Amino acid sequence: MTGSQGHLPGAAIGESRDATAVRVDSVDVRLMPTWLEQGLAITGFELSGRRLLPVVRVGAVGIHGYGESPPLPTFTGLTAEDTADGVRECAEALIGRRLDEAVRHLHEESASLPAPVRCCLDLALHDLAARLAGVPLYRRLGTRTVAAVRISRAIGFHDLDATVKLARRYRTLGVQALKLKVGREPSMDADVVRAVRTAVGDDFEIALDANEAFNADAAASLIEALGGVGVAYFEQPVPRDDIAGLRQVRERGVPVMADESVFDAADVHHLADAKAVDLIGLKLIKSGGLTPAVNVARAARERGLGVVVIDPLGSAISLEAGLALAATLPGPERAHGLSAGLDVTAPYAQHAALVAGSLAPRDGPGLGFEVAWSTEREVV
Repeated sequence: MTGSQGHLPGAAIGESRDATAVRVDSVDVRLMPTWLEQGLAITGFELSGRRLLPVVRVGAVGIHGYGESPPLPTFTGLTAEDTADGVRECAEALIGRRLDEAVRHLHEESASLPAPVRCCLDLALHDLAARLAGVPLYRRLGTRTVAAVRISRAIGFHDLDATVKLARRYRTLGVQALKLKVGREPSMDADVVRAVRTAVGDDFEIALDANEAFNADAAASLIEALGGVGVAYFEQPVPRDDIAGLRQVRERGVPVMADESVFDAADVHHLADAKAVDLIGLKLIKSGGLTPAVNVARAARERGLGVVVIDPLGSAISLEAGLALAATLPGPERAHGLSAGLDVTAPYAQHAALVAGSLAPRDGPGLGFEVAWSTEREVV
């Protein structure tokens, strides 16, 4: 993987112009509506129905690149409106800069900007650079290691029958990996996991995600209650600052993935030093976009940790950005949390169809599709 903090990765073979030499001439932001079919309910948080996403368009020489940051205030503290306001406040500082200078300014001089604000702009700058170069976004990030990326579908809190029904539906659609939200009560969670395992069969990947809901003892109780039910990994079983608790859960014999505990490469090294986790959950909205996410993924590889890329119910813009990154990660091949297309309806940027439980990065320039940009100031 190539690229470093503050710099766009090197030019790709066959580009049509020097993408980094052009200068940003416009930055715009909209609040765009999406609709969630299933949504997501976890401990203390729920997404459902209509949802606004902050979408950024960055222009240069008549070409535009797009970025977005699906809001997760429990992670980042910012709503969609907060993120859009942050983009407006820093937009003027990017206009007139070369693309590589704009990225450097975003992640170095403006490193104090909240991660979702930097994420919107960083994705748009990467998309713009790739469109100018005439290459797919993944070509800006490194060498493509897989033709298509296996996806994992998250299922939030429902009653047992509804959860089993959803699991069967996703299997019918070709999905081969699920992440079940847990954290209500270990025995109740165990009943749900066992029922889903029976419904989907032994050849199906099942992971757990507690979103910090347990302490180490409660997480261990759930692992014990599951007995021989195969679990691929246990994501964030304990609060983000409880590194010792992560290690204790890992010592129970189930791989542990950090999500809320890791935002940047320094967090990766801290967790690795503590021997607390096996995998890193990588969200672009946490890291601040593709530029720092590449550094997080590199740090994980250096420390022998796996990486799972997760898009929190965005449109095709953020999902394709995550997909481009996932497609360049070194092996072993993993199922990534890039299944928003099974839930999110976003008329301005529609998701690609799932094929045999996988998504292939689009081969058009940049993100590989055109975004329907509103002529209104904002769509609310």
